Amino acid sequence: MACITTPIIVNFRAHPFVTVKKMALYKYFKSSAGSSTSERSNSRSSTSLEKEIEKEETKSVKSKTKRGEYLSISQEEKAKIAKYASENGISKAVKHFADKNVKESTVRGWKSAYETELRERRKSAAPGEGIVVDSLPVKRRGRPPLLGQKWDQLLQELIIAKRQRSVPIGTSVVIGTGRGILLKHNRSLLEEYGGTVTLDKEWAKSVLR
Repeated sequence: MACITTPIIVNFRAHPFVTVKKMALYKYFKSSAGSSTSERSNSRSSTSLEKEIEKEETKSVKSKTKRGEYLSISQEEKAKIAKYASENGISKAVKHFADKNVKESTVRGWKSAYETELRERRKSAAPGEGIVVDSLPVKRRGRPPLLGQKWDQLLQELIIAKRQRSVPIGTSVVIGTGRGILLKHNRSLLEEYGGTVTLDKEWAKSVLR
């Protein structure tokens, strides 16, 4: 006697277990889509800031003076220049270190700081001890950063990142980066948008010191 098998038809729409599974999968894909959207948003924001900075850097490079870039000089290099100026005179120091592109007024300040540091060290030195000032002390800025703590910190991080990529850092790069940050995050601080902040060469030099 033959055995006849009757196929069983399951209504998946009516089956509660299948419905629950479908809802769970829907939530999963919805969450994944939301996460992907957030990542794309962050990526777009980062790219937007980079483009803003690049645009402002280009403007600053085009508008820089004939004197050229103000180079970032370490405290050790400043001490060498100051020592030379103390021993040979400020004008000769400017000519000797012409590749550093420094002004006489700047060297005069370094020379003064060098000689002050030299006197202080001599006071505490033992008789006959050789005194060497191989680095000028860092001048502490009393006023808060022009961009504010948050954006100044971002500026410093971006400059460090550029240096790590061997990008030459001068005043035009600093000004362009600073303007890019404010135009992206808080343009109302800029004077041209009704604020009180003007990012000029003197400010950029103070950042590089």
